[in-house]
Amino acid sequence: MILSDKRIIDGVESGDITISDFDIKRINPASYDVLLGKQIAMYLPKCNDKYKLATDYLLKFLNKTKGHLTLNNKQSFNGCLTVHSLVETFYKNQPFGQFCEFIHFLQQFIIIDPLYKNTYDAFTFDIPKEGFVVRKNHFYLYSIKETIGSKIYASEIKNKSSLARLSLLIHFVASWIDPGFVGKITLEVSSWFDIILRPGMKIGQIIFHTVSEIRERYDEKIGSKYMNQEGVQPSKYSENYGKEGLGINQ
Repeated sequence: MILSDKRIIDGVESGDITISDFDIKRINPASYDVLLGKQIAMYLPKCNDKYKLATDYLLKFLNKTKGHLTLNNKQSFNGCLTVHSLVETFYKNQPFGQFCEFIHFLQQFIIIDPLYKNTYDAFTFDIPKEGFVVRKNHFYLYSIKETIGSKIYASEIKNKSSLARLSLLIHFVASWIDPGFVGKITLEVSSWFDIILRPGMKIGQIIFHTVSEIRERYDEKIGSKYMNQEGVQPSKYSENYGKEGLGINQ
């Protein structure tokens, strides 16, 4: 059974449902509107046989710009041994628009093996108050602003229908939240059109479900990887095979 607005409010008041900064104005007949948080994460490629050094990616990008981009504090890029440190240096030293071009450019080189932690990495950064352009054919991780959860109810996050009609998807199929989870929900975002998202905008809605007797809640289960997550949390799938996954994928 899906909880009604009254049951959601009662659950918040009794402590059975956790919704930080609860605002009754965002209650719907059977859901609660959540807001977009301030962080975003994008996956990065790793060094490989073709791109042995992190700076190889930078050189390829600079060649693509055909001399129209000048690096600020150029010497700071020389010590970048990983793509992550390279992107962080770019983020700190270059205009935000150039950073966006660079991190989107890197997406084409990503090859992920979910079982091996060393094949994927992500860079997390703050969304400017003027917003961030979600580009078509790209993938992003966002987070909601609120901390959400319940020890007795399961829940789901759903698209706002008005945003879905603009082609925005805030999750693929990973919308389910087990009883016992508490944290900020990570969103898997993509769009068919370029669309601007801004921190604090209504981004989705949470619905709550009653469940039959629970043997072991998410917070009680060994190996619950995302409990109490704050901000954007990239995938921890490899931890299903050990803390470091299956080791190093050469």
